[in-house]
Amino acid sequence: MLQFGGGTIGHPLGIAAGATANRVALEAMIKARNEGRSLLAEGPDILRTAAKRSRELDMALSTWGDVTFDFESTDTPDVTATPVAGRA
Repeated sequence: MLQFGGGTIGHPLGIAAGATANRVALEAMIKARNEGRSLLAEGPDILRTAAKRSRELDMALSTWGDVTFDFESTDTPDVTATPVAGRA
């Protein structure tokens, strides 16, 4: 996941470094996709390789690399059916 909002603004080296990290990551992923590589299977390795050439991306991966988005969906209704007298 590329963090173009808070990840850019919150980069430890500043906003410009955050923008650079995003650009380097995006370019690396597009290049890999164009080469026919599997982004799902190889994404982390692709980014780690790109980070060897970019201090900004290396710092971003060090800062946010362990962030996961493994959570239960919030787009389900949070209501409970209320029984109505006389209806089955």
